[in-house]
Amino acid sequence: MGRLFKAALILAPLAMMIFFNNCGGNKVQFTAMAQSQNSSNGPDSGNSPSSVPTYVQLSPYVNAIAFEDLYYPPGTKCTDCPDYDYNDFMTEFQIVEQTNAQNNVTDIYVDFYPRAVGAGYDHSLLMVLTGTKTTASANSDILPTTAPMFNGSATVTLTYYDQNGNVIGTPTNPAYNQDIVIFPSTHGIFGNVNGGNIIDTVIPSGFLTGVPSNYIPAQQNARLHIVLDDPASNPAPASGQIDPSTFRVMLHVKPTNFDIDIINVDPKNFDANGYPWGFIIPTDWNWMKEGQKIDNGYPTFAQYRQSLMGQAAPGTNSTWYNYPVSDPNNTYLYPSIPFQNVLPAIP
Repeated sequence: MGRLFKAALILAPLAMMIFFNNCGGNKVQFTAMAQSQNSSNGPDSGNSPSSVPTYVQLSPYVNAIAFEDLYYPPGTKCTDCPDYDYNDFMTEFQIVEQTNAQNNVTDIYVDFYPRAVGAGYDHSLLMVLTGTKTTASANSDILPTTAPMFNGSATVTLTYYDQNGNVIGTPTNPAYNQDIVIFPSTHGIFGNVNGGNIIDTVIPSGFLTGVPSNYIPAQQNARLHIVLDDPASNPAPASGQIDPSTFRVMLHVKPTNFDIDIINVDPKNFDANGYPWGFIIPTDWNWMKEGQKIDNGYPTFAQYRQSLMGQAAPGTNSTWYNYPVSDPNNTYLYPSIPFQNVLPAIP
């Protein structure tokens, strides 16, 4: 699990609210919710409310999205079968919600920090704010409509930053009700080093600790700023948590023309063995090395898969990401890399 925020997450459930005055005289509220992640208590059984991760953590906490890109439709057999290492594209992200004096959400900022690409296929990363997918793909089984991120319309600005926090190009204003291309090329994010297909998933021979000598920081990070047109229809949740079913981030696999949802948005988005095609991890985590099945690095993932297939109690070990295997020789897990927030402070 987590690198920079690991110590902060080993807490009893805690809500934090910090208030700042903005230039309009109203208050901007940043709310974060931390869940108990003390692994000394052992994996969850699925019988408690905290066993199912029903939230995305707001800044300053780090979340992640991970995908397996060798998708094949339900009822078919794979020709090029997945290795289930979930590092085909992996990006971390942070969310900030700003509210007005009435505690209604006025602005949402989503910052994306790509961390790894372990795939021969190139992809684009899409975000669907309204829940309604607007671009065609080869897999007709994908849900056409899911829960929206907010109510009403919005003005959207997408800005790219390099690894030093400098703006790249000119910010754009994509339509809020169309699929937004966050990254047009996952390979291009890292400058097409190694052909762009094996980035930050392999460690050099003899590596022991620290940052691997072949680690490559993303040369393209992104900030999506969403200004809501109707804050009154978007009250801040009392829990201070974001429902991940409203956070529809999809991987578009270019060679196959398949779009891949995360299971948090589509609960049926898993294969015949219970492996999801993508998921949110509500913490900063250790991702898998190239070709290492995720069950090897996170042993309780197998029980989580069983719960998805109905072979175990619903939600069993759904917080599998809290229980990595002991891996002192870096056999399964990519080493801990300190998170670096290179994007400028949110105004």
